[in-house]
Amino acid sequence: MSKTIATENAPAAIGPYVQGVDLGNMIITSGQIPVNPKTGEVPADVAAQARQSLDNVKAIVEAAGLKVGILKRTSLKPPCL
Repeated sequence: MSKTIATENAPAAIGPYVQGVDLGNMIITSGQIPVNPKTGEVPADVAAQARQSLDNVKAIVEAAGLKVGILKRTSLKPPCL
């Protein structure tokens, strides 16, 4: 059985999707944009944007009761530049 993961520490879903899903033995997070959930701002430079996106993923992982240190696999798909 799956469980929806939601947290105020990552940007809210803007469309018909959820921040994350807990499948029991695995969690899946949706793609994260570089928006600071507290301010709504996007950092100016690409390095800070990458950091913000990863911080958002971390917040979702932690909302599932896990820690990023136990992750076995991640997939990053940057947009075409």
